[in-house]
Amino acid sequence: TFVVTNPTAPAGCDVATFTADYDCPIGCPTFVSAAASATDVCSGTAVDLTATLTGTEPATVTWTLPDNSTLTGTTVSVSPMATCNATMTYAYSVVCDDDATVLGTGSVDVNVYGAVTATATPGACMASISQDCPEFTATWTDALGATGTGFTYTATAGALGTATFVVTNPTAPAGCDVATFTADYDCPLGCPVFVSAAASAT
Repeated sequence: TFVVTNPTAPAGCDVATFTADYDCPIGCPTFVSAAASATDVCSGTAVDLTATLTGTEPATVTWTLPDNSTLTGTTVSVSPMATCNATMTYAYSVVCDDDATVLGTGSVDVNVYGAVTATATPGACMASISQDCPEFTATWTDALGATGTGFTYTATAGALGTATFVVTNPTAPAGCDVATFTADYDCPLGCPVFVSAAASAT
């Protein structure tokens, strides 16, 4: 509201009032980048997803998780789960609160590694463990210190003991990259084959 005055004018033409509307927009921040606090994690590890903005103007950041649920915030925390190696993709959209301008979209990937697992199967002349994920590798050591590779150990006749398997996920981070399993074996000597009986002289 404006009050305009003519100081030297007589009453009746010395003052008047005027109005003018205004609507000043807040404006929008600038989207800089989006990133995860870690890109290679064991299953269940907390990871922060952060969108970096410059400016004090408000904006809404929406994250879409792999299961299509959403979280809102410049920084959100997730705990991705996986049994075998998996890449989790988190999509984001940054929208200016003032005028709904889309400031940025994209995605952030997090590689997730499950715990190393296996099921042991003891046997007579063969002891083994399951290969629960295709990326797992295994080595074994028998009771006599012999070593080899693979998920199956074959014992020689008469051997008795425990095969120790070390299973590794070569690309996993520490904490979910290796585990040890054992399987017993007891391989019988077996029996000879009877052929015949005879005297040296009859």
